[in-house]
Amino acid sequence: MKRIILPILLALLLSACPGDDDRATIETPERAESAVESGEEASVEEPGDENGYAVVRPQGNSTEHRAIGSFEADEEVTVSAEVGGTLLSLLVDVGDTVRSGTLIGRIDPENFRLQLDSARAQLAVAEASLGNARSEYERKQILFDDGAIPQSTLDLFRTQLEMAEAQVRSAEAAVAIAAEALEDTDVVAPLAGVISARPASAGEFVGAGDPLVVISVVNPIVLRFSVPERLAAEIAEGDEVNARLAAYPGRVFSGEVTLVSPTVDRQTRTVPIEAEFDNGDGMLRPGFFAESVVRLSGGQPTFLVPNGALFSTNGGLYLRVLEADRVRDVAVALVEQRGSSSLITGPLQGGERVELQY
Repeated sequence: MKRIILPILLALLLSACPGDDDRATIETPERAESAVESGEEASVEEPGDENGYAVVRPQGNSTEHRAIGSFEADEEVTVSAEVGGTLLSLLVDVGDTVRSGTLIGRIDPENFRLQLDSARAQLAVAEASLGNARSEYERKQILFDDGAIPQSTLDLFRTQLEMAEAQVRSAEAAVAIAAEALEDTDVVAPLAGVISARPASAGEFVGAGDPLVVISVVNPIVLRFSVPERLAAEIAEGDEVNARLAAYPGRVFSGEVTLVSPTVDRQTRTVPIEAEFDNGDGMLRPGFFAESVVRLSGGQPTFLVPNGALFSTNGGLYLRVLEADRVRDVAVALVEQRGSSSLITGPLQGGERVELQY
């Protein structure tokens, strides 16, 4: 009886022991691809081999470029006094939102009212003079037609009439100028935006042209950053840009490239870029720094591999790719490092197994 039980127990113990197959992190290409899709580490250990292997993970058809940029107002307009005088009131403060035509402040209008009254009085005098000059010319025209006066006398009265007409036009222009100056004592916003500066204060005397407030257009708002000149041909208007800000941890703001500078900065060898972001909620403010990621529409396919899979030789960067029963060195280009992994481009498809160098 004991001879029968012992072999059975021995078999049970052997079946409970892990075999060699359980040592491998990912043993087959199918399991490796499954790990790529699920986000597991793409490291593969072949059974019976001393070296480790990793799986090349495709990252899409567009290269991503990271840069630090700064948000700025799409436009900034300095609203200045059109006329000089005492600033009776300034009705807005920094941070206030204004619409086009919003009353911003008032300059003392009293002197301008008096100037308008004076201009209107001068116009009335000129119009009266014109009426007299026209009546005299018409009488002299009748006398001339009867042969009672010579041509030279008629010409004299015609000249007087023309001078009176010119005086009326001049007086009308003076009235228009005085009326406009009076209207300019009410300072209004020329466009919608946010008050970003207020260099003037109520009660002080301002001259024509002195700045009163600065209006910034912040919806949409513009993110400005630069990319290396090697990417000049790969970035284009309409490319997607994502931005992260220290002020809003965990939140990503999306915009798109609206301007690729046609020139390269000679000192930094970079290309200035502008991206436009919707800012209807006002969360993005001029001056905010942002870590931006732009997806280059003209980029090459990119792949993610562990840093240990890369090696350099003869000035180039390579991967050792397994193909059936042999390995092949493949030249690649580094896009950027991401912790323990590297983003690369090269003649790859994704899913290849590469030899780890350590």
